[in-house]
Amino acid sequence: MKSIYSCRNWLIGLTGITLLVFFSSYGNKQVHPGLNSKMVLKFLDRNNKGDYSMPEFRKYKFYFDKIELQGQGITKDGLFSDQDETAASRGFGFFLSSEGKKTMTVSQWIAHGGMAADVPEVPASLRHFYDPTRPVGERYLTDITNAKILGTLQKYVLSNPHTDGVQWALGKPGDISEGAQDHKFTWEHGKIWMEMALREPDARKKDGYMALAWRALGETLHMIADNGCPPHVRNDAHPSRL
Repeated sequence: MKSIYSCRNWLIGLTGITLLVFFSSYGNKQVHPGLNSKMVLKFLDRNNKGDYSMPEFRKYKFYFDKIELQGQGITKDGLFSDQDETAASRGFGFFLSSEGKKTMTVSQWIAHGGMAADVPEVPASLRHFYDPTRPVGERYLTDITNAKILGTLQKYVLSNPHTDGVQWALGKPGDISEGAQDHKFTWEHGKIWMEMALREPDARKKDGYMALAWRALGETLHMIADNGCPPHVRNDAHPSRL
């Protein structure tokens, strides 16, 4: 009997540690790419099997780990975009993110999108919330974080984008905005890039468009993961490290 209680306590303790590590490390460096990878693996495992059969994909095979594509990816993460002149002019140059050429498999591009969706971090921290308990059109973040630096930025520097996480991730049909504050890797952008890739005769350009499309899918999956995190589905600006 004593050994049974010891085993039970050990399992409870291990479970607690696992949950603590998981929730304390929830972020874009490891967890979001990992969640995206698991979603891809689950899709490949279940595609066209039993009740999950999808007629659209019945004649297709997916070689996500065998094909490499060169495209635009995050080369340096940061709090602000390297295209955000306003941030740079305010002395935040050290905290700017940057993008460049990267070569990865399709699976890696989708995983990369899970990380990239949170870069730059400050705009992402204001746009990745969707509270279904609020009226339609008002489901964006209005709460001010109690983190000192980010809370101050929210109050006095940053404007509220009035955009919820679902709108931010999906985009609007036909919208290909490229401004510094626009999200370039929406679901809608991804569909456009996929179509451009299928029409493009130049192999290098085709690969580039495909890489952008798969990254856009990864950034959209980031939103799905966020919607499974309690603070992201309530008007709760959970504290950042700053």
